[in-house]
Amino acid sequence: MRLLPVLAVTLAVALLVFAGVTVIGTVGSNQDATESAQVDANVARALTEQSIQSRAESVILSCEELNERHDNVTETLRKLRQAALRRARTPRERAAILANQRPTRLFIDALAPKRDCDARARELVPEAF
Repeated sequence: MRLLPVLAVTLAVALLVFAGVTVIGTVGSNQDATESAQVDANVARALTEQSIQSRAESVILSCEELNERHDNVTETLRKLRQAALRRARTPRERAAILANQRPTRLFIDALAPKRDCDARARELVPEAF
């Protein structure tokens, strides 16, 4: 009969140790889950910032390409106008060529306006600045 109390104490100690390990393991799991969530949040934040910066860079690059096309078209039209003025035979032809210059320029500016690319990026992606 003396064995029964010893067995009961041993069982009680074993249960406490097992419960302690379970509680410690649960606390460790919760801590691991919290740390994992923090890492996930940091990764998500970094990806979001990277995405925002990428969008801003894309807006700037697109704007610069548009400005370059604008300049190329404007320069081509200037050369064509110069050639047309050299070929013009009468003052009336020259006047007509010069009169078409402004509407053509306004049309180009309406289709592909030249812009300040940094200001455009700040306007479209303000969180990047």
